[in-house]
Amino acid sequence: MPQARLALPALTAGTLVAALGSSIATVSVPAIVADFDTSLGYAQWVTLAYLLVSTVVVLPMGPLGDRIGRRLLLVWGLAAYLLAAIVAVTAPSLSVLVIARGIQGAAAAAIAAMALALVRDVVPGARVGRAMGLLGVATASGMALGPAVGGTLLGAGGWRAAFVLLVILPAVAWGLAIVGLPVDEATRPRSAPGGSLRLHLDLPGTSMLTATLVAYAIAMTLHSGGPTGTIALLVLSIVGAAIFMRLERSATYPLVALAHLRRLGILPQLSSAFVTAMVMIAYAVLAPVLLAIGFGLDPWAMGLVLAVSPLAAMATGWPAGRLVDRHGADWAARVGMVAIAAGAIALVVLPGPLGVAGVVLGGLILAPGNQLFMAGNATAVMTATSAAEQGVAAGLVTLARNVGSVTGASVMVGVFAWISDAIGSPPAAAAASGFGAAMGIGAVLVLGLAVSSRRSPRRSVSME
Repeated sequence: MPQARLALPALTAGTLVAALGSSIATVSVPAIVADFDTSLGYAQWVTLAYLLVSTVVVLPMGPLGDRIGRRLLLVWGLAAYLLAAIVAVTAPSLSVLVIARGIQGAAAAAIAAMALALVRDVVPGARVGRAMGLLGVATASGMALGPAVGGTLLGAGGWRAAFVLLVILPAVAWGLAIVGLPVDEATRPRSAPGGSLRLHLDLPGTSMLTATLVAYAIAMTLHSGGPTGTIALLVLSIVGAAIFMRLERSATYPLVALAHLRRLGILPQLSSAFVTAMVMIAYAVLAPVLLAIGFGLDPWAMGLVLAVSPLAAMATGWPAGRLVDRHGADWAARVGMVAIAAGAIALVVLPGPLGVAGVVLGGLILAPGNQLFMAGNATAVMTATSAAEQGVAAGLVTLARNVGSVTGASVMVGVFAWISDAIGSPPAAAAASGFGAAMGIGAVLVLGLAVSSRRSPRRSVSME
């Protein structure tokens, strides 16, 4: 059936759009500074608005999709992304551009969560792992192609030319979703016990979660007010998290049923997604610093070296999914974690004796391991959750990855800076030591979780 054949391409295209929207803006920031005659700090909000908003709203998108229809929310998300992209390309001021990017971030959260949630609706159970692997390929492709394609378009026609790609691709993905995805079977309001309608969301819990994530994300990314301000925001986020959990325990229809998550046994999988995201973002952020300072590579050579890891991820995503279907999600996630840890250890040990080749080899172990882990991890969580809760589960997985990336970008960079500053001179040795310390900590964390999280999640226990 033509519609069925287009379903997975529609989800893949949506995932690619969400990933590309984050990576393509990064290379455009210097051009935006020049065009709007603004400071780098203000221009960074073009990237931060997307990251912060997508992180904050991704979890509420899950239950919203479960209640109004996952296909419907995905289509709306792609339409909102497209309209915001048009506004961004034509933005007359930086303020308008930042607002448009924030809307894109919210839309990207809906797209990413619903693409993951719809897999079980459109793919036979025996092929779920392969579908998850394909979504992993889309994510890796978006992160890898964004800087390269964006940089090319930037040179040809400025930052607006680069952002045109964010108009074309969501339009294609929207068309594929309209044609390829089956209409939601249950778009009617769901009746709760006693006959009342479960159309409303957990507004107190959503509000508290939003405030908590905003405080945490600002503390991790902007470090407002220096160390004192960062600590204050972290304390606020801890207090907010405690209040959120209390609200969820007493809510009639909670945003996250914490006791239910414990019964399903997916909390270890979410923790693993958080930690592995920390390691992967540390490599993405710190490897360029090591190559530039530690080995003195020119930008073009550094770009070639850094392209190896995402290309390996793109090449291994589909085979990783096949391994999930053949050997099981739990096996794949654990083997993937071991490979990530091995890659991180290689990045500690090999750059010293092998130089740049050591960085390349470490990345070649790290990237396929992450693809295998993500396919197994997502499959384990999604198959442990009932069909009615796929949106919630997808939101949790995406939130764990996003918060892990935000945390890793701050904590691991902090470790790098602390160690390299302590060593001081020569700069190359300081950079190598800082990089090795960050990757070594990542390896210990991932190995610890791989050993401790031995129990597989239970399968599809209803919340009702």
